[in-house]
Amino acid sequence: MVNNKVHVCIIDNGVFCGQVHLYKNMEVVGNEIRLVISESDKLSHGSSCAKVIEANIEKSYELSSITILDSYGKGEVGSLLLALEWCKNNAVDIINLSLGSTYFKDRRLLQEIINECAYSGLIIVAALSNSGFATYPAGFTNVIAVRKSDVLKRREYKVNYSAGLGFGIVETYGSDTVLVDGKMHQTRASNSIATPYVTSKIADIYFKGITPFYIRRFFSQEQIDINCFYVDWIRTAYLSHVQLPSRICSFCVSDDLDSSDTVILGEMDNIEHYLDAGKNIIYLGNDKLEMTSDHCYIWSRYNRERQIELNSYTDNEDIEIPVIFVKGCDSLNKVRELCRKMIEQDYNAYGITDKIVGELIGLRYIPVEKKKGTDIKKYICSEIFYGQYDILICDLGNYSKEDIQTEICIEPDVYIYADDAEISVYSEEESKVFKKIKGIPEQYIIELLTRE
Repeated sequence: MVNNKVHVCIIDNGVFCGQVHLYKNMEVVGNEIRLVISESDKLSHGSSCAKVIEANIEKSYELSSITILDSYGKGEVGSLLLALEWCKNNAVDIINLSLGSTYFKDRRLLQEIINECAYSGLIIVAALSNSGFATYPAGFTNVIAVRKSDVLKRREYKVNYSAGLGFGIVETYGSDTVLVDGKMHQTRASNSIATPYVTSKIADIYFKGITPFYIRRFFSQEQIDINCFYVDWIRTAYLSHVQLPSRICSFCVSDDLDSSDTVILGEMDNIEHYLDAGKNIIYLGNDKLEMTSDHCYIWSRYNRERQIELNSYTDNEDIEIPVIFVKGCDSLNKVRELCRKMIEQDYNAYGITDKIVGELIGLRYIPVEKKKGTDIKKYICSEIFYGQYDILICDLGNYSKEDIQTEICIEPDVYIYADDAEISVYSEEESKVFKKIKGIPEQYIIELLTRE
């Protein structure tokens, strides 16, 4: 807070001083943030967001602005990273982001700084894309995602637990009336205008230590029995009765419980103890863990089962993207590595596995033995649609190719069998055996899938 007031920062295309009083007016220029030099009276998108906050907030506040977009609403993810870092280090309490990215590589770039901001106490309120696709940073669990509603009236809001876009999306009326140059103007209905209204309501209930858990409860008319869908909030994890090579994880693994935000458990013992200590929980065991928390994330196979149950996606037709099945020695890590290589080649790869530990290395855990095949396929189709994936890579694990074809009705375009000595690749067109190589040859796979 600054001056004993809630400090709200709008990261957008500029809030111009002629329209709104600003505490700090900054802009990203190159690789640095500096005070805005030129000023304008033009009503920018950022100014509209500021006007919505100004019209609806009741609590005392200070408003700052960081310009990262041009007048066409375009910008670079690197500028957003700098702006988020500035907010983390300059006593900002709430960030309004009426922007986001649907580009899959930006997700990886943003995740670490988003979690750093969240664990430092920052509340980030971000708009989902009007396109309806998965958006970042709005799609992260540690962010309050917002979209407009076509049925809610002005000043109404609710929480929608979207199984495809993110957890606990706040929906509200997407338009507002703002005062500009002495005249009232009606804004266009959009997610980006719904966001500052939600920001103003969060500012009104703000207190030091407020969390996304509290905010979602405040906006929600009903609660569900889990508090996250994805494992995207870990910074540092402590392992309890689990062996997990740290080199394969996207987060730090520590022997120090006090410095860890998350505990990964192989057994249910001491879960309550870790929760009392303020630690998030990931349970990798087989027991059904129907537990939630008011202040910590808890994730287990039950969370994925509930996500599949809650999925409302209706298009359950054939999967339109190429499908690869992988089986054999160390198939889990081979799928992970192939996904990584495909992403490096600018193919948005969606990797799935029947092993729950896959969730910790960037793959999506699918509880094949727990659900009906039609529900699983519908969930996979939902993920592919909202995530705009280019290719599906499936670790068969303990299942045969025929099992997956029969149970889930997914047909592979390429089938790969790997052991210690060789990797065999099969398709309708040809089969090929690669000997004495370390990993699946992604260039050959790409050529095979794109060949006319």
